[in-house]
Amino acid sequence: MDEAATGAPCPRYFAYGSNMDSAQMVRRGVPFVSARAAVLRGFRLDFTYPAFERWLGGAADIVPEPTSSVEGVLYGLADESDMPKMDRWEGVHESAYRRTLVEVELPGVRDPVPAWAYAVVEKRAPMAPSPGYIGQMVAGARSHKLSRGYLGMLEGVLGRSRREMRPLLRVLEALAARNGPATVDEVAASARLSRGEALARLSDLSGWGWAEPAPDGGFRLRPDRWADVPKVTGSALDP
Repeated sequence: MDEAATGAPCPRYFAYGSNMDSAQMVRRGVPFVSARAAVLRGFRLDFTYPAFERWLGGAADIVPEPTSSVEGVLYGLADESDMPKMDRWEGVHESAYRRTLVEVELPGVRDPVPAWAYAVVEKRAPMAPSPGYIGQMVAGARSHKLSRGYLGMLEGVLGRSRREMRPLLRVLEALAARNGPATVDEVAASARLSRGEALARLSDLSGWGWAEPAPDGGFRLRPDRWADVPKVTGSALDP
């Protein structure tokens, strides 16, 4: 139980992005004692942070908008010392996100309760999230029983992400399917793209730290990124 239910001190964290997936909180070593659906009013969800190096797409943000609301998961964390862990994961030290105090509504609780949330510091033009990122949001929304309308909205974003990012994901998967470097023509054939489009996507992947030029020509997936490919493509979430 958390403070809202028992009156006992308990730091609260409102997650609206990939941390709605409680499995990610566990992987990140942030223990929690409760997790419940919650609503933040006066904000809208958008994807304004360029998380291409980690997620190959945009990351979620809360943007002030009086008539909108954002659904998410309110975690009761095990200890106040867990908030600095969250700060590190959310890139507070890099000025990626800032921790901010908000008030969220809980089903069956009359008054809003205060909680910590994270907002993007330097908001960019909205950008598509990767299927893996928005897929974790969908998984969290389902497991914590967010409203049907909000879940449908997230599922719509997931569908658009898969369509919009298909060329980039095909190139990434073509590299991941090989044990060694691949020429631009080989990647183009495997990804069913023109040579020019394949080269452009390979250049993007290289710039974001996912691929690198091979010594004998062509490109190869960086050795340290193999495990990340299922995460960003969403295949790790497929049944």
